[in-house]
Order: sequence, then structure tokens, then C-alpha cells
Amino acid sequence: MYFRDDVPVRSTVHRDVLYTNCAFLRSTVVELPVGELAPSTRLRPVSSVTLSVTEHLEAEEPDGRPAMLVATGGTELIDELADVLSFGLNAVFSRDRDLLSGWFRTLSTSPGARSPRACSAAPSTSSASCRKQSSSCCVAS
Repeated sequence: MYFRDDVPVRSTVHRDVLYTNCAFLRSTVVELPVGELAPSTRLRPVSSVTLSVTEHLEAEEPDGRPAMLVATGGTELIDELADVLSFGLNAVFSRDRDLLSGWFRTLSTSPGARSPRACSAAPSTSSASCRKQSSSCCVAS
């Protein structure tokens, strides 16, 4: 699809911790098309998750020489997937814990403050039912 036929591909897994206002109800690892999301904490104003992203790069240049680039640092991939998760789950995912702690500390002292968003990793949860739950953020595996 994205790579030339019959060209070897190097795969590298990049991992980092993201902080989020989603409180996952289960500690089940959520498989993603590009990696996985593993909740680390539950039901806290700022929860942590471990995000793994698998990067694939061709191992040969178009002229047949071995490719010099084996892998990137992975930071950009983690940040981009954090953005996708943030928009897709209507939550905040960031590598910067202090940023989220500051936001949610400010929000928790304001009138009408809400508790952390509950994220369910239950496979039985459908997208349609998730959208109906205004206070929930759901992840179907």
C-alpha cells in the first residue's frame, strides 16, 4: 500500500507516557491500527496511559542501496497520535503532565466543575452508545 513491493521493511516500536483527562474504567490494552494504548491509572483527574506506536520504514533506497535511516525518534508520531486521540475521544492527551494538571486544577475550582471523563475499553461498547453519553469518553477495542 505505502511501500514498494519486495522491499524489506524495518519496524520500530516507540513508547511514551501520555497524560489525559480520560479515566479508563478498565485496564485492558486497547489495540490501535498503528500500535496500542495501555491505561496505567484509573479515575483520577489526570490519568496516565502508555502509548506504543509502530513505525515502518523501507530498508532499501530506490537504487537498491541499504537505507541509512533505520528509525526516527518517534516523538512526532507519539504527538500526532495524541492529537488524533484527543479529537477522536473528545479529551486531552499530552506528554506534558504539568500542562494537564494546571488545566484541571483550574477547572476543578471553578463553578460547575466536572469529574474526569470516563473512558471504557469494553469491546461491547458501541460508538453510537458512546456518543449518547455526554459525560463519557469511550474506547472500543
